[in-house]
Amino acid sequence: DLVESAARSALDIGTATGDDRLLARAYIASAYVPFYVDFAGALDLARAAQRHGTAAGDVFAVDFAVLIEACALTNTDRHADAAALARPLAERAIARGDRFIAAFARGPELWAALFTGNVRRAVGLAQEAVEFATPLNDYFTLGTATANLAWVKGLSGAVTDGRRLVERVLRSIEDAGPDVDVVGMSWIAGKLRTWSGEPDAAVAWFQRSLRRFDAIPDNWIAALAMPGLADALRRLGRVDEAADTAARALQLGSSLGSPHVAAEA
Repeated sequence: DLVESAARSALDIGTATGDDRLLARAYIASAYVPFYVDFAGALDLARAAQRHGTAAGDVFAVDFAVLIEACALTNTDRHADAAALARPLAERAIARGDRFIAAFARGPELWAALFTGNVRRAVGLAQEAVEFATPLNDYFTLGTATANLAWVKGLSGAVTDGRRLVERVLRSIEDAGPDVDVVGMSWIAGKLRTWSGEPDAAVAWFQRSLRRFDAIPDNWIAALAMPGLADALRRLGRVDEAADTAARALQLGSSLGSPHVAAEA
């Protein structure tokens, strides 16, 4: 609510004053909630931010908006389009020393590699993202990059390595409070627990993901968590709960326009 309110105020001020730089950044802030629930809406806002950022000569705003566009395309499995944006974006960010954008720009590339069968390349891209983010030493950028590397490691068969990576991040954020945001950490921890033969622990992590944005229950993080939750419940013999969760995941993946979520469900 605070983000949406502040973004609306900034849009009103930017529109009234004709301030393209303010409008670019306000559109970026406005895309935060739609990014999790309305990918088409997030794309429109990101492209508006790019137009105003370009007019203002605000390189950071333009590239942040390109990042949002690439990630929204990734979420709808438009991987070739996403990677085509993300690859030059990462190169631009690296050239000017922007580790935040560079680290996150590797995300669409690694998802594209992974979902088109090139797991080895996905691992390499995830490792690069961690290398870019490490000097920042923050929860959001480094934590998210490390979580992605842990997930890709697990999918490559190196589950123990993935567990080690994710547990290192979990230890660092355990006492940091509820406002710490590490994108995807809970559902990735759930996947790794499942692959380690610990479905009880996996259920707890997947359910934590569902509670993360409980004000908006039908969201992208929930969509990623639900198929894994259904799998873990099934392994525990809780077949009715598993079937209900899978049905909800299928509905949510379809409504969000994310084919791989629907397919996994």
